Amino acid sequence: MPNKNKHKNNKWHTISQVLDRTPPELLHEIILVDDGSDKDWLKQPLEDFIRLLPKTKLVRMPQRLGLMSARVTGAEAATGDTVTFLDAHIEVGGALVFLPEL
Repeated sequence: MPNKNKHKNNKWHTISQVLDRTPPELLHEIILVDDGSDKDWLKQPLEDFIRLLPKTKLVRMPQRLGLMSARVTGAEAATGDTVTFLDAHIEVGGALVFLPEL
């Protein structure tokens, strides 16, 4: 889930929906990739916030490299068998019914 300077509430909303609406056996991890955010509240406060969330980890890029580089970085950090790319500001409608097919 790539993001740069997006507010914590956007990320929390998306992550909580994915956690709530995905069968636990289908969700290995959520990787939030910080694409070089420069806001103070996205430094240590974001790390502290992510530590509270199950199955969620934060990967930081040293500088802004763009959406595709952030996605590649997230894919390289992934440890599951399948990777699904989501944006940090999406709405998860209903159950993620496509996941069992993957």
